[in-house]
Amino acid sequence: MTYNRLEQDQQALADYNQTIQLDPNAAEAYFNRGLTQYRLGDEPKAITDLTKAASLFNAQGKGDMAQKAEAILTQIRAIEA
Repeated sequence: MTYNRLEQDQQALADYNQTIQLDPNAAEAYFNRGLTQYRLGDEPKAITDLTKAASLFNAQGKGDMAQKAEAILTQIRAIEA
């Protein structure tokens, strides 16, 4: 079965939501959900998720991923400005 991009993104969001519900500290899920939200055109939700991901990555000692999330946030905010 083949899914179009929107269906794949919607399924991905459902998967990330479930992961976050089971583990509220799942930084990767927040990061990927943020990217998916951005791809779907929901910049406010993308910013919220990427901000949370950066915070969690920092708390988990994953500075490289925190920097990646922060870099994407900077790009999104520059586009919105």
